[in-house]
Amino acid sequence: MRQPMTPDATGTVDIYEGRDPVGIAAYSIPEASDILKIPASTIRYWVSGAPRRTRAGRRYEPVIRAADVEANRLSFQNLVELHVLRAIRRQHQVDLPSVRRAIAYLRRRFGAAHPLLAHCLFAEPGGIVVEAEEGLVDASAEGQLVIPEVVDKLLARVDAPGGAPTRLYPYVTTKLEDGLRPVWVDPRIEFGRPCLVGTGIRTDAIADQFLAGDTPDDLAADYERSTAEILGVIRYELGRRHAA
Repeated sequence: MRQPMTPDATGTVDIYEGRDPVGIAAYSIPEASDILKIPASTIRYWVSGAPRRTRAGRRYEPVIRAADVEANRLSFQNLVELHVLRAIRRQHQVDLPSVRRAIAYLRRRFGAAHPLLAHCLFAEPGGIVVEAEEGLVDASAEGQLVIPEVVDKLLARVDAPGGAPTRLYPYVTTKLEDGLRPVWVDPRIEFGRPCLVGTGIRTDAIADQFLAGDTPDDLAADYERSTAEILGVIRYELGRRHAA
């Protein structure tokens, strides 16, 4: 029989029972789709592969390994991987065969369980670049050296101190815009659900207040944030609901 959780000396209950919340399978595919604004069918293909086979007789294998393969449930690490992969595919126009080659190279060279997160990654049209001892190499081309000026930082919307992702700032809309980051996802805050950045106030609660009649200016005053941030939260949350 499972023992009940008890507070530690500080009175805090460890709801994760010593496990790192970033790796816990806390999200279904629809929930990940909702948070990231990536179609569920796309996420399912990236994490589950496809039964059809190539001309060479090979099955389309998953690009990202789900935290819980059998239940198709994803961790916060998987969310960040999906965020990175979406940017690689849409912003940098890298095709999936190149992504698969890069991931295979990173796993082989660095032994990375999460290749898209394990090293400082860049992307350029047609390829994925990683920092290595010898400089920047093209992981999509089996480690060819590249010139730093041709690549862009990829993880601008992820906090990753020491290389390990801890927070994700989802795009407000599906247009992958830069700039304002009013929403964050932190697996240690509100069980990894989207919140107003810098707080534990869930975006769905703010949107509910707006729909109940509070103006963005009123909410900005209540939460001591800028009206632009509150409007960003509302756009993000209402976009999620419209997509659902």
